[in-house]
Amino acid sequence: MTDMDSLISTAIRTTAARDNRTMRSICKGINFRPTKFYDRLSGRSSWNTHEIDAVAKELGLVDGWELMDLAKEEAEIASRRNAEKA
Repeated sequence: MTDMDSLISTAIRTTAARDNRTMRSICKGINFRPTKFYDRLSGRSSWNTHEIDAVAKELGLVDGWELMDLAKEEAEIASRRNAEKA
């Protein structure tokens, strides 16, 4: 799994939590087999652009680019928090 895959998975989890969505409901909403979805979410497989776009739209975002922007923002927040702890 690439760093970007990890960031996207974190953004998916964070956005879903903010909206009180379960991973199962997202998986159903995009018509993915649970194993396929969880393989990507856990890092066993990489996300592709079609999947990123589908998940983003299911989460109420405009498109996959918006999800990737959220992933970047979450990474920046985590980086600042880690710097503050050091």
